[in-house]
Amino acid sequence: MKRISIEVVSRKQIGKNSLKQLRRAGNIPAVIYGESGNRNLQINRADFYKLWKQIAGAAFLIEINEKGKYPVLSLIQEVQREPCTDQFNHIDFREVNRNKPITTNITVHIVGESTGVKNEGGILEVHAHELEVKGLPQNLPEYIEVDVTDLKVGESIHLNEIKPINETSFIGDTNRVVASCVAPRIVEEEQSDVEKDEEGIG
Repeated sequence: MKRISIEVVSRKQIGKNSLKQLRRAGNIPAVIYGESGNRNLQINRADFYKLWKQIAGAAFLIEINEKGKYPVLSLIQEVQREPCTDQFNHIDFREVNRNKPITTNITVHIVGESTGVKNEGGILEVHAHELEVKGLPQNLPEYIEVDVTDLKVGESIHLNEIKPINETSFIGDTNRVVASCVAPRIVEEEQSDVEKDEEGIG
């Protein structure tokens, strides 16, 4: 897993009005939880937007650089956004120890075009957009590629068919379906059209 760093500042404001002022000043309130203790932080909004664009769709180790303290490795645990403006409202970081295995969710990237979709008129269904992975932080993948090129209609790719990366392991039911190719539901649509025609006749 790649590493990216961001500068933060210790935050003392915890009241609603103080946080509003902090956001108006162009900062985002944040918290980091972990072995070194829980700390309130603030991050420059422009800096976080730049970081967010770099990590979109992938998992990264975030190095938290706070003046006067040793850098801390973390993962983004949760991002809260304003529903109306979509602006970042609050960030939760989870501290990690590079020498201790952790469990986290990694995004699934589907690659290739299913032969069932291309040649048989099938429909690709993705059942797992994230998979839970365990391993040392630096060994965790940025994302998990699932190649569906050979997938035919009626076939599925299960968790136990995906090869773990860099001495990591998957957590959960090994028979879990990650992606499948299914036949189009033409019969159901035709029946629905017939029912509509009969209602119109009546």
